[in-house]
Amino acid sequence: MHNIRTSVYNENVDKKRVQRYWDDYAAREDYMEGCCGLNKDIRWINHICDNEEEAEKYIEEHDSKWYDQLAVKFKDYGNIKPSKALLELQRREKEIEDKIAKTEGKIHYSNVKSAFISCRNCGSKIASSYIRSNNCPVCHEDLRPTTVLETIQGYKEKRKELKAKIKTEELKLQKKMEKSATIKWLVKIEYHT
Repeated sequence: MHNIRTSVYNENVDKKRVQRYWDDYAAREDYMEGCCGLNKDIRWINHICDNEEEAEKYIEEHDSKWYDQLAVKFKDYGNIKPSKALLELQRREKEIEDKIAKTEGKIHYSNVKSAFISCRNCGSKIASSYIRSNNCPVCHEDLRPTTVLETIQGYKEKRKELKAKIKTEELKLQKKMEKSATIKWLVKIEYHT
């Protein structure tokens, strides 16, 4: 099985000790195969990313995809005190998430009076007493009306907008705290078990 692990270390960490730890870890995980550690040494890239998320993307972009071991620096801002604007955006995002979950989770035709429901896609007539999901049991297409699907899509678009606004607000807060940020390493290792 292919395994990927990430771990965060302080900037002044003993790199040889980290390498020994992960070699030993991989060897213990794969002892049945006679593994003696990672197949490559960790590549410590001296590049500083703005945050941990950016460091993850950086590693993904620079990964050779052959059980590559990588480490890159990032700025850690600690616990950022959220602004009122951020808290409001997060509240609105939670509200939208709840609406999506409620709308998607409801079986639309569960309490209809009609004996049969028609599928718009394949034309099958389905006994309403057998409807257990929002999908046609014959062609598996969604049975819900277009207006319901458009409502769900609208909620998802609103969620996407809110996530972008939240990200922008978080970046603003990070910029304010840049002087107090500490530098850390994000280390990604891969091994086989």
